[in-house]
Amino acid sequence: MVFKDVTDLMKRHTALFVILLISQIFALLSIFFVFGVFQNNLYELCDNHDSKSLEATIDNQKITSDDINKIFMTMVEEEIPIDYFYVEAESKDGKKSFLDRAQYKNGKYGYSDSVYENMKYGLQGSYYEDKDYRNKNKVVVINGEDKKDVGDTIVLGEETFDIIGKDDINDPGEYEMPFTAFPKNCVWIRLNFGLTQLPTRAQYETFRDLLLSYGCKPAEFYVSNNADLRQEYSMLVVSALLAILAGVNMYMIYRFIFKKRRKKLAVFLLCGCSKKRARMLFFTEILCNMLCVVIVATGLFRFVVFPQMLTWFKYVDRIYGIKEYGTIIGIFLFVVLLIGYALSFSITRKSILDFKRGEL
Repeated sequence: MVFKDVTDLMKRHTALFVILLISQIFALLSIFFVFGVFQNNLYELCDNHDSKSLEATIDNQKITSDDINKIFMTMVEEEIPIDYFYVEAESKDGKKSFLDRAQYKNGKYGYSDSVYENMKYGLQGSYYEDKDYRNKNKVVVINGEDKKDVGDTIVLGEETFDIIGKDDINDPGEYEMPFTAFPKNCVWIRLNFGLTQLPTRAQYETFRDLLLSYGCKPAEFYVSNNADLRQEYSMLVVSALLAILAGVNMYMIYRFIFKKRRKKLAVFLLCGCSKKRARMLFFTEILCNMLCVVIVATGLFRFVVFPQMLTWFKYVDRIYGIKEYGTIIGIFLFVVLLIGYALSFSITRKSILDFKRGEL
């Protein structure tokens, strides 16, 4: 019966049927697209703040420089977009700080290129290199106000370091050196991965689980930046608003179509068809049409619109997943079908005399 009604609709009201499908497909495509644009803008807004980092405090003082290196290399192997790796420790008396801003590019350790661009103008000498990390060479860059010069030696944490550079960036008492060469009796404080772009939830969870396994305390990135909450709320609000517009459009078209069927409905009721059954027939017809809309619209978006969006927006590649598709489609179907059921109910609650008079 439902299939017959749909084919009858296509034959008798071809133009309306086409308008209905196209408008609903366009509505769902718009929901997908607007959600992506909105989320991309949220990511870009967050991108303008100091939130492109993953931080942790080091509570486990049994941790070693080898453990720190394993953390660093694990993050590198996960292909997380790391700009630099910041590590900080201090002497037991708390008067000296040991710092490093490392990178790993093309299979080599080194001082961060992005940090170096901001610090090179006040630098005398040089920063450390790949060989210094791998060999745990005791080399250090000291503050420019220090009385010692490049080429001298300095004792830090009961170990002797060769001074290879001086800069004007760090404060007195701060010493930059390869994290693999930090004094063995140092007190580890924190580490930080500066990223080239905002991390995804999966990347954050990789970082969190890794640091927890070493007894460290990762910062609650997503709580402090509220990115996920904004994403969840915006997904619900934007999808619901556009779905309501799609539902109103469907209501007006189907109301006209059902008016054309009032005599057929009256015959059904006279032949013993209950209003509940008639209501379900109308509703099932709407459901079948909307499922077709979902399949076509999702396919068009995924294989036609989405590849184009990748060239327009910076963060769109991390926005759409199974959860997002499922939520948007679920909201769309819920709102549209709720309106469709309300229409079916309002149509079938009339009496047979109302149908005869043409009142719906």
